[in-house]
Formats: sequence, C-alpha cells, structure tokens
Amino acid sequence: MGEVPKLAQVRQWGEQTDIGGLARRGALSLGGAAISAVASLLVVVVITRGFGKADAGALFSATSLFVIAESLCAMGTVTGLVYFIARVRALDQPSEVHHVIKMAILPVTVVAVIVATLTFFFSSTVAGIVQGPDGTMSSYIRVLAVFLPFAVLFDVLIAGTQGFHTMTPTVLLEKIGRPTLQILLVVAALELGKTWALPLAWACPYAVGLTFVAGALARLTGKERRATVPAEPVVSRREFWRYTGPRGVAAVAQLTLQRLDIVLVASMLGAREAAIYTAATRFVVLGQLGSQAVALAVQPKFSELLAKQDLAGAQHVYKMSTAWVISVTWPIHILVAVLAPIILLMFGAGYEEGRWVMVILAGSMLVATGCGMVSMLLVMAGRTTANLVNVAIALTANLVLNILLIPRLGIVGAAIAWALSIVLSNLAPLFEIRLSMGLSPFGRASARSAALALVALGALPSLGWMLSGNKSLVIGLAACGVVLYTAGTWRLRKSLQLDSLLSPIAARMR
Repeated sequence: MGEVPKLAQVRQWGEQTDIGGLARRGALSLGGAAISAVASLLVVVVITRGFGKADAGALFSATSLFVIAESLCAMGTVTGLVYFIARVRALDQPSEVHHVIKMAILPVTVVAVIVATLTFFFSSTVAGIVQGPDGTMSSYIRVLAVFLPFAVLFDVLIAGTQGFHTMTPTVLLEKIGRPTLQILLVVAALELGKTWALPLAWACPYAVGLTFVAGALARLTGKERRATVPAEPVVSRREFWRYTGPRGVAAVAQLTLQRLDIVLVASMLGAREAAIYTAATRFVVLGQLGSQAVALAVQPKFSELLAKQDLAGAQHVYKMSTAWVISVTWPIHILVAVLAPIILLMFGAGYEEGRWVMVILAGSMLVATGCGMVSMLLVMAGRTTANLVNVAIALTANLVLNILLIPRLGIVGAAIAWALSIVLSNLAPLFEIRLSMGLSPFGRASARSAALALVALGALPSLGWMLSGNKSLVIGLAACGVVLYTAGTWRLRKSLQLDSLLSPIAARMR
C-alpha cells in the first residue's frame, strides 16, 4: 500500500472532498438507520413482551451466534468491496469492478454453505455448550443455519453497491426493507403463538432481500462491464485477499465483542438474564446505527482521498464526519443513560434490572463516538493488520473481564467488560492515526455539539431526578432538552455545515 505521507506534506483541501455530497448521502443513510433502529427495537419489544424470558433469551443467544457466523463467512469482503470498487473507479479503471466482485462472491458462497451445513448437523452440540441440554435453542440454531448463506451474500452484495457512492440500495433494502419485514413476521409469529416460528421470522427477510440487492448491483455494474478490460488485472487476487483477510478476522472479532457477552451471560447466568441483558444493550445498537449511517456515506470518500494521498482532504472529512456523528449519537446515548429506568418499562416486568447496564454502556459510547470513525479510517488507509491487532486486544480484554466479572457482578459485570473494551478499541487506533498520519477528529464543531448535548439532554433531565424523582417531571424536562438541543443545533448549522445538506434538498423540493 505504500507509506502515507504526513499531513503537512500534502496540498490543502479543496472542492474534491465533496462535503455536500457526503452530507446528502449521510442524511439518506441516517433516515434509513432511524427506521432500522426503530424496527429492530420493536422486534426485541415484541419478543420480550410476547414470549417468556427463557424463549427470548434462547433466541437472542442463537441470533448472536448467527451474526458472528455471518461475519466469519463474509471474510472481510464487506469492507474489501467498498475499498476496492471505490478505489478502481477513482483511478479510472471501471472495468475492474466486475473482476473485484467475482473475486469476493465465489469463496464467500462456498464457505457460507460449509459453515451452514456443519451448524445444522451439530446444532445440539452448539446449544449444549451455550445453554445446556435445551431442545428449543437447538431448533432455533437449525432454522437459522438454513438462512446463513442468504444473509452472508446479502451483506456482501449490499457492500458492493456502496462502492458506487450510492446509499439507495442500502437504505431501502438493509435499513428499511429487511427490519420492517422482520417486525411484521415476528408479530405474525406472536399471533400464531408458536416459538418455532421466531427464528424463521427473524431470518427469512435476508432471503427476500437478496433477490432485490442482486438486481441492484447488476444494474450498477452494467456500465463498468462494457468498459475496455485491461490485459492484466489492476487488482490481483493476492492484493485483494491480503487487504481483505485481516479485515475479515477483525470484523469477526468486532462482532464477537458486541455479541459474545450475550452468549456468555446465557451460559453463566441462564436464559432469563440473557433476555434482560439483551434488552438493555439494544439501545447501544440504536446509537451505533447513527454512527454507521455516517460511516457508510464517507467510507468510499476516505478510500478515494487516501488512494490519492490527500491527507488534508481526509482531515477535513474526518473532523466534519466526527461532528456529525456526535450531533446524531450523543443525544441518544445521553437520554438512554438518564431515562434508563423509564425506557426499560417497555420490555415488560422484570427488565428494570438492566438499568445500570444501560448507564455504563452509554458512557462508553460517548467516548467511542467522540473519536469519530477512527477504526474505519485506519482500514481505509490500508492498515488492516493494525486494525486486527487492536480488535484482538480489545476482544481478549473483553473475554477475560467477562469471565472474571459476570460470576461476581452478573449482567453489570458483562456491561463493564464490554464498556472497557469499547473504550480500548477506539483509543488505540486514535493514537495510531495521529502518530502515523497526523489526523485528529477533534474540532470546534464537534466540541460545541458535545457541550450542547451534555447540558440540554444530560443536565436538564438529571435535575428532575435530583429534585423529586418524579418520572413525569423527568420526561417533561427531557422533552424541553430535546427542543433546546434542536434549536442549538440549528444555531450551529454553519459550523456543522448543515447548509451543505439542507440547501440542495430545499432546491429539489422547490
């Protein structure tokens, strides 16, 4: 990949960073992420309120294993396709796009089918390791195994469309279509009253979505397929997998960081505690979707800028995208921490035990989002091995802390372990990016947005708890804080460059 020069050695940022375009793609992705977050949360609410904690915990444990296996089978191609498609198009080699896609799909398909087959036939063994002899979880795993190849290919092809600087397939299919269909099918399973229908309702949308995303990618690659093909491929198979391989391991480790604690809680404490812990941690995922929305929009741009060694442009995009991430995610994480006792009521009786899980994880996410998309930037710079090392260290710390803390502190111990690993996995790449490329996420816009969120959404509702503890008063002050934060963000629209987003939209509406 070559050594990336220091920031001072590169020309100043110019129009080529296309902040307006990034903002519009980020807004589209953010809108889809909001719908996806609501639908995903509703799935958990329907399951926790409609089924017992044992059945809910078994399903959450099984789907956690499914998501880890899904990432394992993708082998890093979700990031590799975005990186190489954006790269070859930026370097005026459109004919390479079809070649890059073919290099990814065949190995991924073979591995996914093998893993799905093994999982299906050894489902009882897997269920026994996680939760003891339980026929319910074993049947859940078998149903999910059938849909594993569909889910893997769905994720890989969605990533392929993102390399073309379009968020439309991702938003329509991944952010809106799949979770919306998922909630409808879960409600249907609830009406049937059949627990065996739960994993089917959860996984079936992947198969439906795959047919649509395949057509979307075929349309996008049509023009590149007709371009003149060079005698020798610009991207070799060795180069593709040298980049993608470490990223694949890192992706599995990152998802394991997010899901392993659910499996460990189920194994050490039982399905009931796993259900409570899963419900409490869903709000961390809710905030992460905001970060992912911005990341999906700027990831191809980072690849292009770093391919051209434009670190000045990358610095500007990094600071601006960090400000967007803070302005979107900090309100969620702060309100989740402050309103935790009230929010948990939506899951039903007995779930209020997850209050401190929400508070601890929300605090760690403020640190993580304050660093911006630092791990993704490290990967887009071609340093996938460094990213793998960072994730491996965080995963090891998470595993050790879970083993030590869960027996002593229960689900709070699991939350502490995950929170510390989240902080570690963000501070390590932040130091490396600063040291190797001179890039920093911190800027005036992000500092102002963070301070506004802490005062309006943190201090104001907390005052209600301190004064009387009345839930109605707390909710009222939180609503006032939302209004204050919205007004303050509008006042900060120039420093946040919101005009880059709003002006083109208003012009199109006119």
